[in-house]
Amino acid sequence: MYAEIQGPDDAPPREYPRALVTLALGAQYLARWRALAMPGFAAYAARHGYDAIVVVGHLDKSWRALKRSPAWQKCLILSQPWSAQYARVVWVDADCVPKADAPDICEDVPVECVGANTVFEQFSDVEFQILIERHYGYRVAVRDARAAFAAVQAEVYRTDGFADPPGPMMHTGVLVLSPAHHRALLESAYAYESVNRWYEQTALSYLTLKAGAMHGFNPRFNWLLDLVLQQDMPELDAAGARARLESGDAELLGAIRAQWRKCHFLHVGDRVWRALGDAHDPATRVLANVLSEPPPAA
Repeated sequence: MYAEIQGPDDAPPREYPRALVTLALGAQYLARWRALAMPGFAAYAARHGYDAIVVVGHLDKSWRALKRSPAWQKCLILSQPWSAQYARVVWVDADCVPKADAPDICEDVPVECVGANTVFEQFSDVEFQILIERHYGYRVAVRDARAAFAAVQAEVYRTDGFADPPGPMMHTGVLVLSPAHHRALLESAYAYESVNRWYEQTALSYLTLKAGAMHGFNPRFNWLLDLVLQQDMPELDAAGARARLESGDAELLGAIRAQWRKCHFLHVGDRVWRALGDAHDPATRVLANVLSEPPPAA
């Protein structure tokens, strides 16, 4: 079953006991999601027995909610009458594109746990060292690179009022959830505010890790294209990505193809996703073609 939900009062019929859920607000953003992510999203859901649901309206329309990033709305997906009927809900950010043939993400996640991976988990120690040098501007030994990044995350926690960081921050772009077990956890996170661009991730990560509720899954389910581009093409911004997509730039398209071949779900991220228009936009069409290419022959 595929459904587009306008708000909390919608009640789509349930076909399967699990749901794959995302949120796409605004006509252009929804059109972009339909062109790039919906084919894989719907096919993956059908293959593994999930209802495919895209929320296209705010779940909270209060002034407070509308002033905040839409990313916070994910904390409300387990609070809806329609979600209560599911044993499992898998959240996928709208700029994250599932592969139709990827394995079942719920397979190894206990129902009482929040399935997630940690921020930048796909990186090796050397890649963490490069990140610290290029993005934060100081040198560290390879053996100290993860600790240096943990210190960066600790400061993010502190700026949002969490003085006792519980460990590496959880990435909230893809989550395996259970309404019966995690509704209160997500609602508690929604009550917080954030002063940085990590939005809901700081509070939701803190509360989940403090509760000992996180269960890691393969980072290929939340494979960050933006992170790779930050390392390999640090000069690239959204305007540059748009121009290079429209021109069929071999370097950028090669980088996207390389990450698409590695992942189960490709989390596209800001540099490329914000460069795109609607489904008829030339840059969108180029990326859609890359993400629909068959895998290389073995």
